[in-house]
Amino acid sequence: MNWSKLSKVLFESGLIIFSVLLALTLSEWREQARLNEETDRAMQLIRMELSSNLGTLEKWNTNHRMILSNIEQTLEKNDFATSDIDQKALVRAQMPNGLTQSQLNTSAWDAIKQSQVSNALDIDIIFALSNLYTIQSQGISQTLKSILQTLNSRELYKQTGKSETLLLLKGLFQELVSQEDYLI
Repeated sequence: MNWSKLSKVLFESGLIIFSVLLALTLSEWREQARLNEETDRAMQLIRMELSSNLGTLEKWNTNHRMILSNIEQTLEKNDFATSDIDQKALVRAQMPNGLTQSQLNTSAWDAIKQSQVSNALDIDIIFALSNLYTIQSQGISQTLKSILQTLNSRELYKQTGKSETLLLLKGLFQELVSQEDYLI
């Protein structure tokens, strides 16, 4: 084999290897750019969701503070003990706007956990978000469930135990307001 043919074969082989490496590099770069875009979009969705949840928490907090104040005033007056008002009506009167008007969202967080984006996020960000959503779902949700269980219990339909029910609700609403304050 002469030098001319050998150099041509080596050049073509090198060109093929270079082309393959270039294609792999471009493919990796394109994949990384796509992942960066998805990560940016995911963080944008998280910020929007957290902002929405903050607005919801602020509305809840205002309403729950009013309910707590109503319960405290009713307990202070203590005129309900001798009245004919039934316990359920007494309790419902403390909450003219109901318990909650909307829910806290977790859709963006749930989507991130199921996608490759979670692998691209900084561990400190994942830890902080996980902590926040856990407090949101376990703390406040559990307290709301306890309040709803109290509101739906059979004891609420009895004429006796009005002050005990109000004291129980007072404690639950104090807990709920403090959890909301912490998250706000």
